[in-house]
Amino acid sequence: MRLLRVQVPDFRVLKNIDLSFEKDFFPQIFPIGSQNGGGKSTLLQLIFILLHCSGDPEKIEYVVNLLHRCQLEDELDQKTLAIFEILTDNREEVKLDFFICRDAYVKQFVSDLDGQKEDLDTVNVDDFKISDFEKLKGTEQKIDELKDKRDKLESIQEKFTRLLRLNSRTERENLTQRLFDREEREFLFDLLIKKLSEKRIPYSNNYSTGDLEIRQKYIQDELRVMSNEIDSYSDDYKSLLRRIKVIKNILERNSLIYLCRAKKQKNEEIFLLCKFSQATQEEFQLLMKELSSKIFLAAPSTQVFIFLPKATNKSLFQINQGNPDSSNYYLAMADIKKKLSNLFTYDFLPVELLINYFIMARDQDFAQAIETGEYGNNYQLRRQNLNSILSDKEINLDKDISGITFKFKGDTNGEELYPEDLSHGELKRLSIYLWLKYRRIKDAIVLMDEIEIALHPDWQYKIIEDLQEWEPSNQYILATHSYELCQALTPAHVKEIEPKLLK
Repeated sequence: MRLLRVQVPDFRVLKNIDLSFEKDFFPQIFPIGSQNGGGKSTLLQLIFILLHCSGDPEKIEYVVNLLHRCQLEDELDQKTLAIFEILTDNREEVKLDFFICRDAYVKQFVSDLDGQKEDLDTVNVDDFKISDFEKLKGTEQKIDELKDKRDKLESIQEKFTRLLRLNSRTERENLTQRLFDREEREFLFDLLIKKLSEKRIPYSNNYSTGDLEIRQKYIQDELRVMSNEIDSYSDDYKSLLRRIKVIKNILERNSLIYLCRAKKQKNEEIFLLCKFSQATQEEFQLLMKELSSKIFLAAPSTQVFIFLPKATNKSLFQINQGNPDSSNYYLAMADIKKKLSNLFTYDFLPVELLINYFIMARDQDFAQAIETGEYGNNYQLRRQNLNSILSDKEINLDKDISGITFKFKGDTNGEELYPEDLSHGELKRLSIYLWLKYRRIKDAIVLMDEIEIALHPDWQYKIIEDLQEWEPSNQYILATHSYELCQALTPAHVKEIEPKLLK
């Protein structure tokens, strides 16, 4: 998978960006240079979120957060966000044009439906709205919620029928404790409080026949109301489906795919669509699934990410309960890294990742022993490779696999080194190598922001050679301030955005 070209006409500080990444260049490593404030980090995050999250409903919230940073001028109905040209693993070149628009944008295509008169007979053309996609999701969710509530009520009603068969109040009370789980009791209590307050009757928890019959009647009343609600929402759903069918027809005829909606200030809605050169929704979904698995972002842990909610980022400027370390931003980042597995941050050292890397090697050696009768050497090879990255130190796994230790190479005393004894640069190189190897990142687009942080100028130059050696099948796009890093490649490899890094 290769990114051949990216164009960003106008997004935050990014203006008139048009960068090409030549598919025949060797190595496939392209620094993007600029001075501070040029938008390099913004560019990498925009590429990553649009290509990694747009086709995944579970990750679309990060695209929506990104859209909250977009501006669609009042005089415009449509505006390009980013255009990508991609070389797939099948050596096919495809183009993805992501743009934001308003509902009015789709109206211009209505005139193209003259040959689709049978569709127009069932809907009012003036009702066409892209927002119907979101209404359909909301209506479907509401119907599911009502059906779940109805099923719960029907189960409770059946249990009341069993209670009414008993003659003794004590038996009913005892059976009630066994019959209803906590969730059902809370649900029933809320319903009864609502019904009794409407009739201004005080709540009492007795188990007389009359009391149980009244409660059962309330449940029957609620079931009738719910049934009517379900019918009403179902009618709306059918109507929306008819309109969506025509809207999809309009979009597909123009090679457009609907992705998501974002609500702006003053209740303004903007929508993200993608013009896809291969046309169909199914082909788009297949491509986006493949892209999502083949694009990665590595960035400093101190980076501010624009795909978080604005309120979360704003928390960086606030003190939370007198403890800056408890900022909502850092809690959100911990959660995000669980959901976006292709996002990696340069932390001090990803100890858990390192331990799992050793465990994986150990398990492979054990599997080989079961199969051949002899243990493999995966563990030793990985340890040797990791130690080769460290200049004069070596790494070992604790016997109980709970942590790692470092010591100087050739130290016969085996004196353990503490974290402060290791340089930030050593751990940075170790972390990047470990991430690439543990995640088995191959034939991928790897976006790396400020990779040179903490690296000596010689290592900034050498990191190009390292990346090529560690996994040559990847394409690396590096946002950088480093002259040394850029000088490790030909001038044609280096891409620049304003304000330019190289004079």
